[in-house]
Amino acid sequence: MITREQAAQMAADVLSAKSESGAYDIHHVVRLDEIRGRRPIPDYGVDRGIFEDNWIVYMAPKAFVGLTASTIMVLDQETGQLLYFGSAHDEG
Repeated sequence: MITREQAAQMAADVLSAKSESGAYDIHHVVRLDEIRGRRPIPDYGVDRGIFEDNWIVYMAPKAFVGLTASTIMVLDQETGQLLYFGSAHDEG
């Protein structure tokens, strides 16, 4: 089982590997049942079940880019495998 802290570090490692470490900071790591308010929606063609029983890592842009959807990463709670990287489609 991957801890919340390990998931945050893995997400930071993914950002570094993708050369996006300069664009985002890790904001918070949550499970789906901890989200109050609008829940993430994956890109078209990605199963909504991807959020169940996995870590959802919210990232904050280092530079203000206006009002946009959250950028998230989904990591498998058991293995730490990256399952999704992209928009949470939670604007509004």
